[in-house]
Amino acid sequence: MSKSLLGAVILLSFAVGFFSHYYSKKNTKTFDAIAIKDITTLPFTSPENKPLFLNEFQFHDKLIINFWATWCEPCKEELPELNNLHKQLTNNQEIKIIGVAIDEADAVSEFIKKIPVNYPILVSEPNGFKLGKQLGNDKGVLPYTVIVDTSYNVLNKFYGKIKLEDLTKVIKSD
Repeated sequence: MSKSLLGAVILLSFAVGFFSHYYSKKNTKTFDAIAIKDITTLPFTSPENKPLFLNEFQFHDKLIINFWATWCEPCKEELPELNNLHKQLTNNQEIKIIGVAIDEADAVSEFIKKIPVNYPILVSEPNGFKLGKQLGNDKGVLPYTVIVDTSYNVLNKFYGKIKLEDLTKVIKSD
């Protein structure tokens, strides 16, 4: 292994550790202390920096929540699949899809100019981590997709890049 590659790996490991430590210590509440009712009122913004909350999104049966970031390559790769799913669900009042960008609003706004996303997006780095953790992302990976019921109980979760056919099978079988 070359010295520059080894240096890059060490630097990346340090950065991941730093951000994990920073976000776990920055907030006074622990992830486990956040009640489900509280996660629906965590403050997010739209990519245009308008305030948004999870409880603003109405659905009658299931909500698909996809956690992603602009710097995450597998997240970028799965966006066309999620856009296709959203098109299929456009008139469906039972199942909705939203994205949670673990990023900054300006970065997301610039990103979606290049790669459009046709479903609603909530943006917040710290609150995106909190929400993901509360909804079962115990590995802290991105992308992470979860299907919840109207009480925000987790019905299904997917670590890593999702395929439309896998997600479609799950939402049709429930």
